[in-house]
Amino acid sequence: MRRHLPDFPIIALLFALPLLMFWQQTLGGRTLLPTENLFQYEPYASYREVARAPDTPHNALLDDLVLENLQWKSFIRESFAQGEIPLWNPHQFAGIPFLASGQQSTLYPFSVIYYVLPLMGQIFDSAKIQAAGGEESFKGLTGDGLNQVLAVAAQTSFRYVAILPAILLVVFGAIWIYDKSKGGYKPVKLSATAVGSEPR
Repeated sequence: MRRHLPDFPIIALLFALPLLMFWQQTLGGRTLLPTENLFQYEPYASYREVARAPDTPHNALLDDLVLENLQWKSFIRESFAQGEIPLWNPHQFAGIPFLASGQQSTLYPFSVIYYVLPLMGQIFDSAKIQAAGGEESFKGLTGDGLNQVLAVAAQTSFRYVAILPAILLVVFGAIWIYDKSKGGYKPVKLSATAVGSEPR
């Protein structure tokens, strides 16, 4: 254990740096997801002014994060919760292969983070009740009051994604310590024969 003690300040530094660099997301009220992109499409576009979303998103190329990836991960979680493997997606067209495409990274090892975190919908439901001041208060909301509460709840629910970088940092730090305890990286020299060429 003592031989690993010098590694802990390095791990602590690696853990602190992203927290400080992204303090508005990890400690504040911002999110790394391009949530303003949602308001370019219905039904969100009708609430653009209420949510104070810009008319033009900062980077429209990031639409996939909220229009595809979030939906995919939610579908995967729902399938696993029902004891099913998400082989088929019945929500698009007349149904399309899901697991076989691989694009949704269902079997990617670090995708497990998305599966163990609470569903965004559950976070949103809790956030809207809290923003309204209770379930009874929420039931009585209409018009602009309801729109404002839903906008606050949407922002709050997306903030929870900011914890992912911190979790990944701990995971990668543990892998690094384990690798170093085994001797670390050792370069391998390849001969000309090993790479398929003949020496001249």
